[in-house]
Amino acid sequence: LVLDGHGLSALAFGAVLTQVIALGGCGIRIRQHFIHLLPSGLPRLGWSAVRDHLQRGLWVSASQLAQVMLYATDLLLVAWIFGPIAVVGYSCTQKLIAVLTNQPQVLTQAAAPALSELRTAATRDKLLTVTSALSLALMLGSGAVFVIVLAVNRTFVGWWVGQELFGGLLLTAVMATAMVARHWN
Repeated sequence: LVLDGHGLSALAFGAVLTQVIALGGCGIRIRQHFIHLLPSGLPRLGWSAVRDHLQRGLWVSASQLAQVMLYATDLLLVAWIFGPIAVVGYSCTQKLIAVLTNQPQVLTQAAAPALSELRTAATRDKLLTVTSALSLALMLGSGAVFVIVLAVNRTFVGWWVGQELFGGLLLTAVMATAMVARHWN
């Protein structure tokens, strides 16, 4: 599709196709090797039960979608303002941050199902205690990533693609600060 001139549509289609292939492969593997684990039938659900279930978990899906959209915006802005050549250095400088930024978020994403359950079952005080502890753990991990990235990013980029594609310590600090701000948000 890219070679055929479809531009951004090809990128979106590629992302969707990747998900479809992964899910399809998982489905085939389950049917071939773990068929005994699949239920023989599903209970009938009324629209009210389905709507209630979707409403309780919709904020998790919206949050994950917003993260994907947010992380790609800066590359588009750099390309528009400074030109496509600047995107290479920017992207190479950002790579270590992009890889490590997911590590603190894994904790919060793993806790999302439990938070959905707590939201409906626990008291407000308990929910506040749990979300505060989770937020503090996220910020602690984010701070650790900030310090590590500032210390090793120049060496990492130089080893990975060459010192000439390192955007500098100031750019690294700004990117790491943006990561911490995103985690704080």
